[in-house]
Amino acid sequence: LSADVKRIREALTEEVDPSAHGVFIVACSARDVFALLPVGLPLETSHSLGPTPALRELAQAIDDHPPYAILHADQREASLTFVSQGVALSELGLSERGNPHGTDEGQWSVQRHQRRADEQVEAFARHVAEQTRVALDEAGIHRLVVAADEPVASALHQEFHQTVKDRVIANTHIQGVASVPAQIAETMPLVEQHEREREAQTVQQIEDNRGPGGTAVAGPEDVVAALLASQVMTLVINDDFAGPGWADFERSLVGAGDVPAEHPYGGDAAALVPVQLEQELIRLALQQDASLEIVATQVPVSSDELDHVPAAGQDRPRSGAAIQLDALEGVGAILRFTLSGDQATANL
Repeated sequence: LSADVKRIREALTEEVDPSAHGVFIVACSARDVFALLPVGLPLETSHSLGPTPALRELAQAIDDHPPYAILHADQREASLTFVSQGVALSELGLSERGNPHGTDEGQWSVQRHQRRADEQVEAFARHVAEQTRVALDEAGIHRLVVAADEPVASALHQEFHQTVKDRVIANTHIQGVASVPAQIAETMPLVEQHEREREAQTVQQIEDNRGPGGTAVAGPEDVVAALLASQVMTLVINDDFAGPGWADFERSLVGAGDVPAEHPYGGDAAALVPVQLEQELIRLALQQDASLEIVATQVPVSSDELDHVPAAGQDRPRSGAAIQLDALEGVGAILRFTLSGDQATANL
């Protein structure tokens, strides 16, 4: 541990990119392991000592700030910016259509001029829509915020391929020429709102489909069983869920609750060690390439709270999705396939 602390101190002063807003470190000098991951988001300062990395804080930061794209367009030009962890990764200038002005008005009626302008808007939108589809596919981005005024906004949505329409999570208006940081500041609340909506939908899916013959399970014991059986497609967990657990790492076994006096699977009880159950659930899910949905429990500060500050120590209101998941013991999972009619959980 002393060697790890020394190595961490050296890394924080010598190896961390100054532009990073947070850093996640895993260190184990006894096994010659040292991994340093700078991130574009602030992480709450914390430490954990245990047999496996404590991944929840990092997983939550990434889950709450997924990669997305901003399509900013007016009638003359458009740009597509890829954003990850609140930082712009790249900006792509998509196109600049021909200027509809400069025509000899003596040769054109007002109607013909308007029709020509409409045609140019449609052609511009068609070109931008196709470039957007290609760029999103190449980058593997599944969320798009469209920031455009009329008539370009309607023209773009008319021209978008269905695979692009399916990725549009919000539409907004950004006044005038906006810098990339201003675009990010304007759109990040929309992405966060979309994530809260996704969380609510996912929790409802667990509520509706749990039980025999269903495609979901809930509660620590059933979720552990599903993970050990490699059945989990999506792990859903409240961001403040915590509980005791145990593990036998030699046998790749994990259980909910306190360490039992005897090995549940007939092994050596001395191999059982206490673990933080929430961390082990996330670790197992990531090992199986399952997706994570970490449900935000706190709701945004309301305008009423800004005027009437709650007393210190008073509990913050919980989100509806978190309350619903609380009733399911704080954790659930969507399964890769349907359980049989007489099977309420995974069959180990």
